[in-house]
Amino acid sequence: MPQRHITSVDLPEHLTVLVVDDDPAFRRIVRYLLERNNVVQYNLIEAECIVDAVKALGRHAFDVVTLDVRLSDCDAAEDGIKTIRSVDAHTPVVILTGLHGFTDERALAIGANAYLSKDDVGISDPALSKVIRMTVLQHRYRTVIARAQSPEHADVVAAALKTLKRSVHNTIHSTLTDEEGHYD
Repeated sequence: MPQRHITSVDLPEHLTVLVVDDDPAFRRIVRYLLERNNVVQYNLIEAECIVDAVKALGRHAFDVVTLDVRLSDCDAAEDGIKTIRSVDAHTPVVILTGLHGFTDERALAIGANAYLSKDDVGISDPALSKVIRMTVLQHRYRTVIARAQSPEHADVVAAALKTLKRSVHNTIHSTLTDEEGHYD
């Protein structure tokens, strides 16, 4: 399986994204939103089910995966994450779903790196691109920090990375939401 070799915490000019969603109209919206941003260029590869996602993960190195939690061949968030992680344990995953009641906390608890509701992905809204970029940056920081540490400090590094993950998550959430917790 191809993987990215990360040597810097800088955001690359090009990000390769695996968009896993069984709704072709929503995949087109994602493509439209990411292609019209002016910060980075996105190379999008689409998969409409977990089986297709696994095949794509075996052929390409991705910077991030966006994952709907209800797919034709997988209707549980935990199963989707588990399958993705069994093939690629390192690429960050952003849960992107319209499932009501799904929360940031649940996404993080099942192993996702971030969460965004489809209801909060507007046609003119940069939220999706921001969440993807912040998730990629967080992953790059964690990777570089982990490589810089010796094995004898693994517990301290793990605790620091957990704190960093929560801090970045809170920063993303507070940056993109209004006082009621809705994405601006």
